[in-house]
Amino acid sequence: MGLETATAIVLRTIDYQESSKIITVLTESHGKFALMARGAKKPKGPFSGVVEAGNTLNIGFAYKSNRTVQDLRSADLVHSVSSLRRDFTTWLLLFQVLERITALVHEHEKNTELFLLLPTTTSAPITSGKLLYLPFFSYEKNLDGSLLDGHHNQNDLLI
Repeated sequence: MGLETATAIVLRTIDYQESSKIITVLTESHGKFALMARGAKKPKGPFSGVVEAGNTLNIGFAYKSNRTVQDLRSADLVHSVSSLRRDFTTWLLLFQVLERITALVHEHEKNTELFLLLPTTTSAPITSGKLLYLPFFSYEKNLDGSLLDGHHNQNDLLI
């Protein structure tokens, strides 16, 4: 078992038992994987309020290749998305993006381009009238897995 550190974006959280959460994160080095955050639901727990969907964290975790859920040891908040809660449409858009990434990215699939694009989505979506655009969706994936730069068209509704 090796102790690893990484910068991670929380894609989703699931309550587990009385006081824990299972979080799915995306990292540049390990791709998408699940972590057990013990005590995350306790008000005075070590991860309380930190391991929320959309947040960017510096994490420390115990990694075992034969486990599907790794053990979260530390989490420091780098960027919080709580300020996006003021606008319901923006908040909804953020969760749609996170759910799509969760569904499309395979376990341990390393995708550096996606990881680097995601913080632009979690900081501030671009609004134009009643249409919402995200720089993240202006990219297309080649069959070999690499990303192509797309062209942003004002007439395209991206969600």
